[in-house]
Amino acid sequence: MAYLAVVVYILYKRYNASASSAKKKDMDFTSVSEHLNLLNEISEKLQVIEELITDISICSPEEHQKSISIEWTSASGKKNQYDIWVDGECTNTKEILKFAYSERDRLRCSLQSETKKLSERCNGNCNGNYTILDRGERK
Repeated sequence: MAYLAVVVYILYKRYNASASSAKKKDMDFTSVSEHLNLLNEISEKLQVIEELITDISICSPEEHQKSISIEWTSASGKKNQYDIWVDGECTNTKEILKFAYSERDRLRCSLQSETKKLSERCNGNCNGNYTILDRGERK
């Protein structure tokens, strides 16, 4: 009789463990995938800003000068472009670097914040704990 009780208890524990792991695999893939795409987009923009900072930082009047193009759409809908000359010493160089450092800081903060959101979502919350993600598929 004790043997039968032990076997039933072990089977019960295994059933609960498998049901629990099935729940843990249930996540909203689309939402997580969109979040990962956002993280990749921020990361790519951050890489571009890092390259811009490097390119501007190595400019010098003797060896390396460059033109930086800025493009925008005016209020009337017309596309405009302007080239700014950077030589490492002019005011343009310093101002563009200030902008680039500011943008890099903003992107780093955004990347850190979005990474934290993903971490919070996937550390136990991918299992339907977000009611907004629960679309009625589970009962």
